[in-house]
Amino acid sequence: MTDRPVEIHERRILGTELLWAFGVGVLIAATLSVIVFTALTRDINPPSNVERSDPKTLHLSGEFAEHNLGTTVGSDGRVTVRVIATQFMFVPRCIAVPRGRPVTLRCASLLPMSSTASWLLEPT
Repeated sequence: MTDRPVEIHERRILGTELLWAFGVGVLIAATLSVIVFTALTRDINPPSNVERSDPKTLHLSGEFAEHNLGTTVGSDGRVTVRVIATQFMFVPRCIAVPRGRPVTLRCASLLPMSSTASWLLEPT
């Protein structure tokens, strides 16, 4: 007679665990569905206009030569900022740009591909 209540409790516990597992599976499936849907509908793709550069010679000539770094105003009035990201700082460290004008930011990295750099943009 005592085996019957234990068997009922085990079935109830098993039912509760199966319900919990089903609920977690539904939440995981919903999360993955939202991620896939967002990636497909918002065209989230890797950048297609990545320009490769050689970090050893980047600062010697061309667009990111040391004399070209910082803010420049072209003959057409366009403002361009060129910056190099190194492991522990940006070159130049501080950039002044004119207020109320569009700015093109050109950045090159001397970091390995697995590293990341972050920007802090503050109005002054």
